[in-house]
Amino acid sequence: MNIAPEYESPRLSAIVADGTPRYLETVRDVLDFHDIVDLVGRAANFEETIQLAGNIRPDLVLMDIEMPSAMVAIAAILTTAADVQIVGMFAGCIPLDAAGLVLSF
Repeated sequence: MNIAPEYESPRLSAIVADGTPRYLETVRDVLDFHDIVDLVGRAANFEETIQLAGNIRPDLVLMDIEMPSAMVAIAAILTTAADVQIVGMFAGCIPLDAAGLVLSF
C-alpha cells in the first residue's frame, strides 16, 4: 500500500553554453532523454550566454568552463541575473552526472 501522495517535481529551464555544436547537441540529447529539464536556449559564446541568461532568466545555465571568456560570462550573469544557477562543465562530461559537475555558482 502506497501512503505517500504522488509528487511531481517542477521542471527546470536551462540554457546550454558551449562553443562546440556537437557538444551542444549531446547535452540536448541527454536532457531530452532524462526529461527533467526544458532546454530554453543554446549559446555558442560568452556574449550569447550573457544575453540569453539576462533575457530568458532560466533556472540553470550549463556552461563549458573551457569556453573562451567563460569566467567573464559567469561574473556578468551573477551580476545581472543573480537568481540563475550556473553549473560549470568541461568537455567529455555529461551534465547531470556527478563526475561532470565541476563548479556550481
